[in-house]
Amino acid sequence: MDEVDSTGTPECGYSRYYYGYVESKLTPGEYYIEIVHILGGESDTIEVPLYIFKTGLVNEGLLKSQVTFAATYGNYITLNAEPNSSGKIKPNQFKTYLYTDVDQQRAPFNGYTVQLSEAIFLSSNINNLNLRITWIQPYTDKEIDIFPLETFSIVQKPPKLYIGDKSVSISGQERKISIRITRIIADGSPLGDSKGSSEKADVDVTLGKIDVSGIEGFELVEGSGVVEKGEGGTYSVYFDITGKLPKGQDRIIGTIQVPLSAVAKNTLNGKISKPDRKVISVSINYEPWKTSYIPGRRPGRRPPR
Repeated sequence: MDEVDSTGTPECGYSRYYYGYVESKLTPGEYYIEIVHILGGESDTIEVPLYIFKTGLVNEGLLKSQVTFAATYGNYITLNAEPNSSGKIKPNQFKTYLYTDVDQQRAPFNGYTVQLSEAIFLSSNINNLNLRITWIQPYTDKEIDIFPLETFSIVQKPPKLYIGDKSVSISGQERKISIRITRIIADGSPLGDSKGSSEKADVDVTLGKIDVSGIEGFELVEGSGVVEKGEGGTYSVYFDITGKLPKGQDRIIGTIQVPLSAVAKNTLNGKISKPDRKVISVSINYEPWKTSYIPGRRPGRRPPR
């Protein structure tokens, strides 16, 4: 054993600190150290517990997932790490290094949590977020990594497509049935321009391959699928189908699948999000207009010349 900061023989009733060493690596668990003190022919023996913890975090996988999910522009990063020490080591013996590529000299946080009041705001000029958590060994001040340095990319959060309030209208004759889907909403994600800002990224909604195989005898009119942007983040979809009713049937019955995809583009840094995808199922139970029928007129009458 080596004495820590020796200042000579201590006065009666005072103490002295030593470093203790073992000759091999100890596996995690609880141990007892026997200490024998001999003075003036007399001896005293005591046992003190020694706890060895596995280096790392209880919730390492969860923490990585949470940081990855939260690392989006306009968001605030908080942390709640859980060392394997089960609360037996005081939080002030830990440090959390959390900084970005534009703020690399940020001082570390004491402990292993970062509350909302001290959270880092992810502005649009940031590309990466770095995280490292260490334990500070008492007396030596040696830093031991319990979560080695890891870098997380900051991304644009995908927009949200809402199709629950959609409205579907159907019209036309067999040779051309027009289908219109309205009240589709695409909500953009934050830009990250400044704290408290409500500015959002631009949204682009696109139409995938419409599946009309659920309608017997009909097919999509080539090139007819269109997405139209309205006001307030609303969108409409228009497309036509054509075909012929099966013999003995006077109604078009079935389901059409309409896939949509929406991405957000950050106008400040050009970053584009991953898509939010939804599929609208359009149930069809429609009797087409007869050839002689024109809306607003009684069937069978010829239009004026």
